[in-house]
Amino acid sequence: MPNQTAFWWGNAPERRKAMPSLKWSTARQLVDALVRAGATDEEMVRARGREYLPHILSFLQGTAKIVPATDSKPNVAKALGLINPFLKVVPGYESVPIFDTDGQRTIADAENVFKDGIGPNFRRWELDKPSKPTSKAMATVLELVENAKFRQIYEGFKGRSLSTLYWEQSQVVDFCERHRDKLVPGWYFFLINREEDGRFFVAVVGLSGGGRLVVDVYEFGGAGVWGAGSRLRVVVPQLAP
Repeated sequence: MPNQTAFWWGNAPERRKAMPSLKWSTARQLVDALVRAGATDEEMVRARGREYLPHILSFLQGTAKIVPATDSKPNVAKALGLINPFLKVVPGYESVPIFDTDGQRTIADAENVFKDGIGPNFRRWELDKPSKPTSKAMATVLELVENAKFRQIYEGFKGRSLSTLYWEQSQVVDFCERHRDKLVPGWYFFLINREEDGRFFVAVVGLSGGGRLVVDVYEFGGAGVWGAGSRLRVVVPQLAP
């Protein structure tokens, strides 16, 4: 269930001022209806826009035209080959471009991108080697909706092997550098591979409210459980057509 504080900031007078055309009791109805419907935090924030409120109000008053509901989210995930019980596709981030790279940039050396810090394990675990050149690819960003370990998350993709889900480090750097201004604060997971022995690791990129990036790396088989609802997102490659 979403946190109502994500929707109703400030004290009561401030909240009434935010929606001057609605009675406070009606506004309370709207919040309760959205919570009961299982709205996400992002959907609750969107509902603050007054253009959405008349439609919700018409439903509460019984004047809305009722049509069969369709949920497009599973269809989007299915079309992208990204069915996963632990994740949902983030609207607006279905297809994010990552351009071709020469493979020379590594996360460990990208201080100009990850200005809030780079974890020492990139070098300790020898994850600081250039890779082969890469072609343009499309990424999809998904949000964690169930508590899970890294292995559960990445092995939860139906019909996808790990070899189709990892990024070269130069691609991770390109994504973070090119799309930083479009990302919301939170944590972003990127599966990476150590070419020498084929071992997988997860690079975890954090974006602060000030727009600065920090990155660390974790072992793929780690026992830690990551909690849903904490703005944890997973960036994976789309399959080439």
